[in-house]
Amino acid sequence: MTSSTERAWRMPGEFEPHDGCLMVWPTRLDLWNGRFDAAKCEYTETAAAIAAFEPVTMIAAPGQAAEARAMLPAAVEVIELPVDDSWFHDSGPIFTLDGRMVVHVVARASTSSSTRGARSSRPGTRMR
Repeated sequence: MTSSTERAWRMPGEFEPHDGCLMVWPTRLDLWNGRFDAAKCEYTETAAAIAAFEPVTMIAAPGQAAEARAMLPAAVEVIELPVDDSWFHDSGPIFTLDGRMVVHVVARASTSSSTRGARSSRPGTRMR
């Protein structure tokens, strides 16, 4: 039987201990109003500042990973995945904790209207 403590999932605060930072490289020229190159520079500076304190993983759209790797410090891991917007808050995974402090990832399967809202849960590791 599952206790109520184990079922009590919550979203951890950004200030709580975590294993690293997940970011998305600026992807679509049309979203940046002529500041696309400046946005890439600012994302580079932000990722470098964070990487001084914790691991950073940068997701880049297919075909953009080489540019991201060239601009970002070596300490930032770059992985190539299909994304269409660097505002990851609306399209990225949601990390939750259960009552035992085990991390679960609630993945957004797609941003297309046919699958919006599809989710899966995958247990991970305990928080520190």
